[in-house]
Amino acid sequence: MEIAKSINIDIDGINNSTQSGKEMLGLLRKKQTKIVKILEKELKLVSINHYRKMWLALGMSSSI
Repeated sequence: MEIAKSINIDIDGINNSTQSGKEMLGLLRKKQTKIVKILEKELKLVSINHYRKMWLALGMSSSI
């Protein structure tokens, strides 16, 4: 129930925003990232290809 409340608060913040253009896009990205992190941490839900993307980034950064 706490997770749903937290997500709804974020969505209400987006709906009540008076920003537009690039500012609104930045707000949307920030809130989306926050919601996805909550879902990953609390419910263990991840997007499609999440682990492949994560390991690809790690593999490219650690190559010698």
